[in-house]
Amino acid sequence: MENNQQNVTETVNETTAASEATAPVAETASEQLTPEMSVGDQLLSEIRMLSKKQVLWHRLSALFMMGILLVLLATVVVLLPRILQTLHSIDSAVAQVTQSMDDVDSMIAEMTTASRNLNGLVEENAEPLTDAVTKMSEVTAKMEDIDFEGLNQAIKDLQAAVGPVANFFNKFR
Repeated sequence: MENNQQNVTETVNETTAASEATAPVAETASEQLTPEMSVGDQLLSEIRMLSKKQVLWHRLSALFMMGILLVLLATVVVLLPRILQTLHSIDSAVAQVTQSMDDVDSMIAEMTTASRNLNGLVEENAEPLTDAVTKMSEVTAKMEDIDFEGLNQAIKDLQAAVGPVANFFNKFR
């Protein structure tokens, strides 16, 4: 175990010494990691490549977010007038419904008043109407008692008797 610890210590010392040297750091992600590079330089080179990839993905995600924002903005610009027009139409329809309900309420009040007036008229004229109906019934009963055939026969007989007298007086005119 002491042997392993000594190897690790030597490796760390070599890495520290190599990183303190002014070895060039890989400038591009396409640079290959070479065995001559120290472990620190290799790590820095890998970190740089990963950072560049991360920056690329962050830029792409920012572009996508910007695209989504533009689509949402365009949607709002297109739909907002339609929504406002629909709300205006709904508002005018509600106003018309309210006016109609007010008209219906006034008509109901007028019908109620007319019904009360009609009830009052019937109550006031109930007795005279009953009397009139009773008298009409009496008259109808009396008319049924009249013998119209006999009356017609009497008229014919009267006409036969008065006819010659009327002719006689017509000659003197």
